[in-house]
Amino acid sequence: MKQWLLCLSLGLSMSAMAMTDDGQQCEFLVEGGNPITDTHLGFADGVVSLEGCEEGLFVFSDTTSPQRQVGFVDKFGNKVIEPSPDIAFARPFRDGVAIVGSPDGKFGLINSKGKWVLKPTYDSIFEFNHGVAIAMNKHGDDFDHALIDTMGREVIAMQSATIVEFGEEPIERYKVFGVGQDGKEQSALYHKDGTVLILMDRHSISYDDQTGIVTVCHEQQGCRYMDKQLNKLNQSTYDADSPFDVLASGDDFVMIKKKGYYGYLNAQGKEVIAPVYDDATRFSHGVAVVRLGDDYFLINQNNQKVSNHYTNITQLKDHDFYIVQQDGKYGVINHAGRQLVPMTYDNIGGHLFADELIEFSQNGQWGLMNLSGQVMIAPQYEQVNYYKDGLMAAVKNGKWGFVDKDNRTVIDFVYDDPLIGEQDYYEWMFVYVVTDGKIAVVKNGKWGVIDTTGKVVADFIYDDIEYITELQVGAIKDGEEVVIPLID
Repeated sequence: MKQWLLCLSLGLSMSAMAMTDDGQQCEFLVEGGNPITDTHLGFADGVVSLEGCEEGLFVFSDTTSPQRQVGFVDKFGNKVIEPSPDIAFARPFRDGVAIVGSPDGKFGLINSKGKWVLKPTYDSIFEFNHGVAIAMNKHGDDFDHALIDTMGREVIAMQSATIVEFGEEPIERYKVFGVGQDGKEQSALYHKDGTVLILMDRHSISYDDQTGIVTVCHEQQGCRYMDKQLNKLNQSTYDADSPFDVLASGDDFVMIKKKGYYGYLNAQGKEVIAPVYDDATRFSHGVAVVRLGDDYFLINQNNQKVSNHYTNITQLKDHDFYIVQQDGKYGVINHAGRQLVPMTYDNIGGHLFADELIEFSQNGQWGLMNLSGQVMIAPQYEQVNYYKDGLMAAVKNGKWGFVDKDNRTVIDFVYDDPLIGEQDYYEWMFVYVVTDGKIAVVKNGKWGVIDTTGKVVADFIYDDIEYITELQVGAIKDGEEVVIPLID
C-alpha cells in the first residue's frame, strides 16, 4: 500500500514523499503548488497527481489546452513525457509501463520514454500486478477478458469469459470462468505466463485463503482437494453439490460431503472428522453445528459434543451465539453450549443488533432483550426490525414508528408497511433502518426520508428509495432516477 507524507512549508512550497510497492521512495518538489486534494497539486499550467511515482515520474494533466492532454513530469516538474492530444487519461507507472487512455475511450501502454508499447486497443486495463494485467473489451452487454504482459502481449487470449486473480499475493495464477456452448458453467486455471494448469471444463475452482486449499468440483466427477502447488491432498473424491462449489471453511477446517454425509478435512487434507453427519456448518469459534437424524448439536474440533440436542440450531452470523429450538420454544446458547437465554420464547430473531440486542416474541407480540436474557422492551409490538443508532422500528396498530431501547417513542407510529414483496426476505431484514442519520419510510403509498427525530428531509413522492448518504438520496420517481440533495 502506498504511504504519503505531505509537508507544507510557509505556504510557499510543498514536499510530497511517496513510497512505491517495492519500498522505493520518490520525492516531488515544487514552488507554489496548490493542494487540490490529498493526492493532487494544482499549478498555473496543470495538475500533478501524487498517486504514484514509479520510474520517478508523476502523471501531469495540462489545463492550458482546450483539449485534455496528459503527460508525465519528474520530481522537479520537468516534462519528461510531453502532454499529448493522443492521451486523455493516464495511470501512474507500474512494472515499467503506464496505462493510458485515448480520447475515444480506448486504453494502451507506454514506456518511460513515452513510446507506445501497445496502441490504445482495449476498453479497459486493470492495474498491473507482478508483470501482468487483466484487459477487457465490451461485447454486447458483456465483457471479454484477456491477460496481457508489459509488452502488450496476450498471455491469456481474449475470450468470452471472466478472468480473476487466484490465490494470495504474490499473484501467480488466474482463474478463467464463463458459460460454455452447452450453457453450463466452466472454469480453467492458468499460470500468469499463460501455462494451462487446469483445463477448461464443467467444474468450479476455488481457493481458501485460510487453509491454502484449492478445490476443483466437477458436476459429474465430484470434488478434489489440493494444496497450493495443486498436489492432491488425498485420493478421495467428494460430492460436488452445493455448497462445495465454494469452500466452506473455518478455523482451518474444510467441510466435505461424501456419499451424502458431511465431515471435515484439516489444512493437510486429512479427514479429521469422518463424513457421518446428515447436515453440518463450517467451524466458527472452535465449534460447528451438525445434525444426526432430527437432532442438532455443537461439536468441537475433536468431534466431541459440546451442547445438548435440539430440533434446530442457527448461528447468529459471525458471532459466538446460537439460537436453539426445542419443543416449539427458543433460547440462546454460546459456543460452549451454555444456556444464555432460557428456552421459554415463541421465537427469537436471527440477527444480533447493536448493543448485543435481539428481537423475540411471546404470544404473538415482539420485544427486545439482551443476550443475558434481560428483557429491554416487553413483547407488545406486532413487528419489530433492526435496532441501530439508538432506534428500533416497530409496528403498533398496523403503523410503523420508532422507539429507543427504553421503549420511549421517538418517532410517532404513522408510517405504512414498506413497498417490498413479503417474499423478499433480505430486503425486509433492512427496512426502516437508520442510514447515515436518515430513514427511508412509506406514507400514503409513497417513499420519503426522515431523520432520527422524525423530521421529513425528502417528501413522500417517490416510488422507491435506492440509497442514502450523508449528502444525498437516490430515488425513483415516475420511472426516472433522481438525486435529492440533503441540506440541513
